[in-house]
Amino acid sequence: MQRVLDVDLDFFVHGVASFRDPEVGRLDGDEYPPWTTDAAMSFLRERCGLDGPLPGFAVERHGEVFGKWQALIEAGQLQTPFHVTHVDAHGDLSMGEIGYKHVLTELVHLPLRNRPAAAAARVGDGDYLAYAIGCRWLRDLDYVYNEGGGGDVHPYFWEGFDHTSLAIRLAALTEDDVKATPRSAYARRRLL
Repeated sequence: MQRVLDVDLDFFVHGVASFRDPEVGRLDGDEYPPWTTDAAMSFLRERCGLDGPLPGFAVERHGEVFGKWQALIEAGQLQTPFHVTHVDAHGDLSMGEIGYKHVLTELVHLPLRNRPAAAAARVGDGDYLAYAIGCRWLRDLDYVYNEGGGGDVHPYFWEGFDHTSLAIRLAALTEDDVKATPRSAYARRRLL
């Protein structure tokens, strides 16, 4: 199984800024001080095992990762399912986005072959991992977050809708399920 390291630079900032308008610009360095370059490089070497150049790409917007993975999959360079280690201050699993409704009430109801195109038309910066999971591209996901992070996985994504399960399991829901409480929706769900 192939492994993908997905690093967002906001991991290397003290504190977590959530629900920000992307047009506002960079975080205030006094309120959210960045790690030193030495500390960030040490983390990448010692905790991520990076000791030299590897194949990869950089993007400006998180949602672009989905399209890059899709192109690599189509070219036969990335085999599904793959393992992702997501190093980020945010889960990118749709907590602040409305994508979770599309993933659970539409995407997971589609045949697998139709999911990537449907996802690509809707994927955003804060939900690209949810869409990749919905396409069944990921076998495993390690979410590595900094202090103050980690509480941003949508309740409907946890297995049994229980955040203590530590496993993500997407349920095929209806619009009525999404309007209900997670517990009552879980009672009616069909896991995919």
